[in-house]
Amino acid sequence: MNYYDASKLCPHRQLDALRCKPGDVATRQLIADLLLILFELYPPSSLPSFGKCSNSGRSRREAWETDSPPACSSKLVTLPSPHKNLFSLIRALLLTPAPLPSESPAVPISPHAFIESLHLPRIYKTYLQELSDICRDYFWVFCHPNNTIWVLPETDEAKVEKPRAPGGMTGGVEFEAIGYLTTHLKLINAISKAADDLKLPKDHDHSAYRFHSDLFLSGLERIILVSRKASTTYYPTLHLELARYVDQAINSGYELPYTVSRLIGAPPPALAKTLVSGRATPMQATKRSTGGPTLPAPRKIEPIKLN
Repeated sequence: MNYYDASKLCPHRQLDALRCKPGDVATRQLIADLLLILFELYPPSSLPSFGKCSNSGRSRREAWETDSPPACSSKLVTLPSPHKNLFSLIRALLLTPAPLPSESPAVPISPHAFIESLHLPRIYKTYLQELSDICRDYFWVFCHPNNTIWVLPETDEAKVEKPRAPGGMTGGVEFEAIGYLTTHLKLINAISKAADDLKLPKDHDHSAYRFHSDLFLSGLERIILVSRKASTTYYPTLHLELARYVDQAINSGYELPYTVSRLIGAPPPALAKTLVSGRATPMQATKRSTGGPTLPAPRKIEPIKLN
């Protein structure tokens, strides 16, 4: 991987030109799995920015610093140039070059200032189009409009991820498509975690806040609203990854759109955490403390007596 050139490997650039067929989902999922392997090849503890084993007592910030002892330097890995953190590497893989401003590059184009100020960059639009195509091509799977986006602290993740015996909904094209969508959500969550580990300010291009902001500008909101309608019985891991992403976005300081935040609710009782020592989960405690609108007690009406 040290000889890898990020500018020459852009898998989604080539995939975007191909039409996804039902038989292609398994092959495309391998690409997403390979991207997830990068997080195992470059764990945070082995990267220079996280290694704290220099003789001077300060953390090594660059791979070329040689003030650390040999025993420690042997455990450190270097990222391909020019990337200095894992988030930068994965981000370069997902991004595609911006299209040319015109069909004739020789003719310069200078848009008006008011048009330029209204333009919002959608840097992840090409990548998210792969997820949007799954929501479009397998629309009949998303038929549960009453589903909520689970509150992660109330969800028993061990119950959701435990192995299950194959059922009637396994092995079909729908099952493979939702598995492919779930893998991409796992990848997004892993990237979000890598961005959060950098602890950068919100206005930095590589901050976790900017990552979530760019995703929603690129169309992630619609993907969340559609994918949460999948069955919670057959696809619980999909809902778990959605809950993990929403939790990470909130922790980064990003304000979710109302269309998404209003759908956040408790998971199904079978997948929710049980009460410990009679104490309720945060969502249940909030509901008990705040309560809801109640109707006034009916007034007792005396019958009319006719003498």
